[in-house]
Amino acid sequence: MTTVAASPDSRIQLHDLACRPDGQEWIVGRAATGEFVSLPAEAMTLLGVLRAGETIAAAKRQTDRAHDADVDALDFVGDLIGLGFVAAVDGERVAEERPRPPSLPWLRRRHVSWLLRAPVLMAVAAFIAAGFTLAAVTGSFPGYSAFFALPWPGLTCVLAAVICLVILSLHEFCHLAAARAAGVDGWFGWGTRLFFLVAQTSVPGLWLASRGVRLRVFLAGMTSDLVIFSACSIGMASTPAAGTAHRILALASLIALLGVVEQFLFYMRTDVYLVVQELAGCKNLFGDATEYLRYLAGRLARRSAPARPSPLAGLPPAERRPVQIYAAVVLAGCAVTVPVIAFYGVPVEIGVYVRAVHEFARGVSSSRVTLVADAAAVLSVSLLLQALLVRTMLRTYRPHLRRLLQPVIPPARRRR
Repeated sequence: MTTVAASPDSRIQLHDLACRPDGQEWIVGRAATGEFVSLPAEAMTLLGVLRAGETIAAAKRQTDRAHDADVDALDFVGDLIGLGFVAAVDGERVAEERPRPPSLPWLRRRHVSWLLRAPVLMAVAAFIAAGFTLAAVTGSFPGYSAFFALPWPGLTCVLAAVICLVILSLHEFCHLAAARAAGVDGWFGWGTRLFFLVAQTSVPGLWLASRGVRLRVFLAGMTSDLVIFSACSIGMASTPAAGTAHRILALASLIALLGVVEQFLFYMRTDVYLVVQELAGCKNLFGDATEYLRYLAGRLARRSAPARPSPLAGLPPAERRPVQIYAAVVLAGCAVTVPVIAFYGVPVEIGVYVRAVHEFARGVSSSRVTLVADAAAVLSVSLLLQALLVRTMLRTYRPHLRRLLQPVIPPARRRR
């Protein structure tokens, strides 16, 4: 938060901002904070005059003459301050939080740039093709039974959680490595998609990169999963089918393959969603689609009231049709997922807890250590994941909850 205010006679000092043309607009942002916006040509002219040291009023006059417009320069500068693009106003520094350091700062471009070279990409593609071919020839594509790698369900859950964590770590590392190979920083973190806990890598600096770089970064995670699946397929072909190593490799291949399949649920913001958004030429496909759905829901709820303008009107014409199509995909996907979670996922989760508690009690009463350990493993893994999900959702939605819980004071009773 900042207490610095600008006036028409103010001069502002901007942070180092990067920009690139994007059709009729410009992508402008600050790499240190990962904040990027799309600006029209009028805003770029205004920024240029402000950067030259002119006052806000002078910048408005020059911009109005150059574009035959009437820009609200003071309001625009206020937005810039809110975005963290302004370093000082009339020599007074703008207070701001220290930018978050990027993840793995020791990883340099020279360490990973070779990953995106053509020979390496061809070798990776050949390895993936070999693994899938071998799985098809030997019939070793994993089924649901591959999950039961150990005779103890609880310990199997722990093993699956460990394997999943390793695969997720490599998945996100490959996103970051592909971005760092292009000189772009990124941040690891946890997020949610509907009711699902997900690991994610934020790379906002990609807005300044070329389309080819963006697509390579988006696809790097799934490429990692496919490489792991192929390695497991080759390992399974080299181990006895009845052996523990074979079963563990089958479990790992199942988790890796399911990870790729889940990315195609692009009604959520998955890696495939990012590819679809890029190919559709949209800047915020999910956000625009959900806003359009809220608009449609509002029209249905208030048929007699005057309708507010459609959010599609504020989008470039080329983005309107993709947003409408994707809105239908989001609606259909949520219409299927929510009932499945409510009537299948939640009962299964509760059943797992009930069974684990009964098993734990039975193990304690009969002094059977294996039952106690197995039940404790299930409970610890499940509760840890649920606690992480709740913590992530609270961190994500806490600002929205605060706004909803703030008391509403009637205007007549407000005190200044």
